Amino acid sequence: MVSAQTRADWQGTLDRAADAWRRREHEDVLALTEPLLDGPAATGANFLRSWALGRARRPEEASRAWNAWSDDPAVASYSALRDHFDVEPDERLNSDSMRGVRLLHVDDDQCVRRAMHHLVRFAGGRCTGVASTQQGLECLIRAPFDLVVSDYNRPGSHGVTFLAACRVLHPEIPLMLYSGAMPLTAVRRAICMHGVERAYWKPADVQRLVAVMSGLARAQV
Repeated sequence: MVSAQTRADWQGTLDRAADAWRRREHEDVLALTEPLLDGPAATGANFLRSWALGRARRPEEASRAWNAWSDDPAVASYSALRDHFDVEPDERLNSDSMRGVRLLHVDDDQCVRRAMHHLVRFAGGRCTGVASTQQGLECLIRAPFDLVVSDYNRPGSHGVTFLAACRVLHPEIPLMLYSGAMPLTAVRRAICMHGVERAYWKPADVQRLVAVMSGLARAQV
């Protein structure tokens, strides 16, 4: 029988791994979660490892880690685990929430681009919104950004292909999918193969969305 102290130790280690995940420190995530794979914290450990292994360009191992957590019947969804480990949203938005953050947003829906622009600007950041993969790549070549957010479905391309190209151009820039119509298989491919940090479905809670974008943009790598 596992003692209460051992369980507490495992939970503490998992908490530290989640902190490293939020800071985008994939090597620390892998080191911290390795001892947890045979215990009651294995589901959470494998969830964090699926990203860390993808970030380390080990896609087959990342896929196995994804299968391990997603096969647990106690897991409600990817979104539930993501929100469990992610940053807590601010109680209220203000001009400091994303101050100084330079966001590139790619979405073919002009209304969504406009809404993101106003949200980021209200939170103190700067948002460049474009409609296509080609425009997004041109922006990345011309100017520096702290975070790239892309939708999934676009005419002639999709977000995972675009984010994969972003990863090649800028290996350290944080990447995020934000889309209404997005199959979980696409999320898995983005995370396990390209180290995409987050995936959110529209519409997302505004406070949480801003907190996550700000945290990713400001994370030390």
